[in-house]
Amino acid sequence: MKKTIKSFVAISLLSLIMLVQNAKAQGQTKMDAWPEMKSFHEIMSQTFHPAEEGNLEPIKAMSAELSHRAMAWLESTPPSEMGSVDVKVQLQALASGCANLDKMIHGGVKDEEIKASLTKLHEQFHAIVGACMNEGGEKPKTKSTTTPKKTPVSPAKTK
Repeated sequence: MKKTIKSFVAISLLSLIMLVQNAKAQGQTKMDAWPEMKSFHEIMSQTFHPAEEGNLEPIKAMSAELSHRAMAWLESTPPSEMGSVDVKVQLQALASGCANLDKMIHGGVKDEEIKASLTKLHEQFHAIVGACMNEGGEKPKTKSTTTPKKTPVSPAKTK
């Protein structure tokens, strides 16, 4: 009996690991389908994550490259399953924001303004990725809005 339980746990754990790896691979495959998205993500991750920790040197050094890659992404042809009008509108805003951030940095604005702008661009990037991942019929993941069932209350006994 103990051997059966151990085997069941081991198989369950292995199955869970395989499911997680498969989900990661599918998400990565979608990003790989649009090389310019992947290219932009490379610079965004190299600049945003250090900024979260207070290190703005990477974005100060790579703001022009971030802007260049945003423009290249905007001007590229998206894969058919990712090419909605909404995505293009979002990409225009992202490219414009990246160009503005580059100008801000070279204009000598305060670090707080740089971090706030980069954070907004990072959020825009994730919104675009989310829109792309939900193209092709996949439903967006949302929180459930159902309300819990109420337990019926029995009427009070009256005399």
